Amino acid sequence: MKVVVVNDIKLGFIARHIRKNDFRASGGEDIYFDKSLVTKNIIDSAFYVSDQLGFQCMGYDYVVDSKTGKGQIVEMSYGFSHTALLQANGYFDRNGKWYDEPLNAPEEILENILKNH
Repeated sequence: MKVVVVNDIKLGFIARHIRKNDFRASGGEDIYFDKSLVTKNIIDSAFYVSDQLGFQCMGYDYVVDSKTGKGQIVEMSYGFSHTALLQANGYFDRNGKWYDEPLNAPEEILENILKNH
C-alpha cells in the first residue's frame, strides 16, 4: 500500500493487488481503495516520519501484517501517481478521521506554498 502525507495534515492512500506469481505490487495497475486497510498505526507512523524529517509531501510504501494490522515502511518516495490518489475520493487527518473529498496533492502543495510566502 502506498500512503501519502501532504502538508503534515492530510493522508491519502493507494492499495494494489499483487500479481499472480509475483511479490511486487508496483506497476500492476490493479489498484483499489479499502480505507479499512489504513490502520491507526499506519497513520501515526506516516505522520511521525514526515514530521521528523520535515517533508512537505512524501509517499510511503507499507507492508502490513494481516494478523495485527501493523504496517512497516519499506520504501519512501516523493514520486507517486496523484491521479490514482484522487480516485480514493478522500483522505484521513492525523486523528484517523476520514474526509469524503479527493486529496489533490499538487494543489495542496501549491496552496501551502502560496499561504506561507
